[in-house]
Parts: sequence; structure tokens; C-alpha cells
Amino acid sequence: VNQVQPENTDCQFCSTRHKEQQANMRFIQHSLEGLAISPVQFFDREIRGAYALRAMADQIFPPKIAASRDPNDSTTEVA
Repeated sequence: VNQVQPENTDCQFCSTRHKEQQANMRFIQHSLEGLAISPVQFFDREIRGAYALRAMADQIFPPKIAASRDPNDSTTEVA
């Protein structure tokens, strides 16, 4: 599930959107019971380049997969 609004009590619009999305997430989880659901936060930019894709992948895949990447890998592209 893409563009999930994080909880933000300082912004009325954001808070309302978050509550609406939580209701939708419950529906999705109930409707697709047994399938893995991976919520991805709302990014303030379009996902472009290796660095941005890694940031998104870190939200989708379990930490043990994300942690297995070589932190010294210098082949990343800055978005």
C-alpha cells in the first residue's frame, strides 16, 4: 500500500487523512487476509534513483534483508 500518511497531530488535514487511511488499511488487511501487506509512507518526492529506491525498500522488506546490504557500497545514485 503506497503513500500512507504517517500520524501527525500538528496538522489537522494530515491527522484526518491518517485516520481515514487506517480504516482503509483495516479493510485491506481483512480482505486480503493471509497475504503480506507492506505499507509504504507518503514520500514528499517521486521515488527516483537507487538511494530513493533503497529508502522505499527498507520500508517494504523485513529489517534482516535491508541490514544485509553492504553499508560501504558506493554505487548508489543520489536522487
